[in-house]
Amino acid sequence: MLETTTHIPVSLQEYTWRPITRHDSVAMNTLLLAVEAHDQRGWVDTLEDRERDINDPESNPTTDSLAAFLPDGQMVAYGWVFTPPASDTECISFLDGAVHPAYRRRGLGTYIVSWTERRGSQIQRTIPGEQARFLRLNAHKHLVDTQKLFEQQGFQPVRYYYRMRRDLSQPIPDIQLPDHLQLQTWNSDLNSAALTVVNETFEDHWGHIPLDEEHYQTWIIQHEYFRPELSFMVMDGDQIAGLTINRIRVAENEAAGIKEGWIGTLGVRRPWRNQGLASAILSASMRAFKAAGMQTVGLTVDADNLTGALRIYERLGFFVVLQINQYSKTIQME
Repeated sequence: MLETTTHIPVSLQEYTWRPITRHDSVAMNTLLLAVEAHDQRGWVDTLEDRERDINDPESNPTTDSLAAFLPDGQMVAYGWVFTPPASDTECISFLDGAVHPAYRRRGLGTYIVSWTERRGSQIQRTIPGEQARFLRLNAHKHLVDTQKLFEQQGFQPVRYYYRMRRDLSQPIPDIQLPDHLQLQTWNSDLNSAALTVVNETFEDHWGHIPLDEEHYQTWIIQHEYFRPELSFMVMDGDQIAGLTINRIRVAENEAAGIKEGWIGTLGVRRPWRNQGLASAILSASMRAFKAAGMQTVGLTVDADNLTGALRIYERLGFFVVLQINQYSKTIQME
């Protein structure tokens, strides 16, 4: 059951609390732009992304979101719970939320974390199965107050992710593939096969949640930032051995005053690993981004990636610019 105003702490009842609706995409995006300007998380949200969130079939904003509004309609805080389909071993609810910088230190953040935790736990208890149950949320390393809040609420850091960058003015190596493999630009006729490759490639990665066709189309193939002409596949005959899904995140570049390409997904299937495919794909991507006028290229990597991706990126000149810590709490099922 959703919180009502009778459950809101007295100190927070000056705000109007209600679930997020499809009419709130502008207010929510305005809030997140203010958060980014203050917190410098390195991620600029767009109105289109907010509309995708609201229409996400894995989350019902009517039951899984709660936001605080001022009388003029300005959104000053929100909490939202996203629960992807469970895997065979674990079921995770991701807790999202934000508080406008001008309205912090008033208890809004504490309440949002508490509300999303309760809602996530409620959702988890409705899902059948014996999987381990977790609540997860993220905090950038430099946002110390956010980390303290999560830890005070009983969450513990369990994983670390690096955002890395590479200067494209530096020499880019020309890495050759074995003769039986062919590097080619993204082939849209293989979109469905590429989804299978993405899921297969990352199935042994910590916390991986398989993509279904709907999310793949919405958040990758049909996303306005996806640049198929700058993305690549490595083919072994008619099989995809590895691929990269590259983007140019226009809003973020404009806000930061940079020209940066983005490696959204880079994967090599298990039978083709340790043959230099990842390095070759990365080098081709860097050359393509440079030719398109980009000055830098960025990506995010799990610091404990089992395939040694971090070492590959460092060897090719990438360096860490941000660290994101993932926090977790185990739900004790009754």
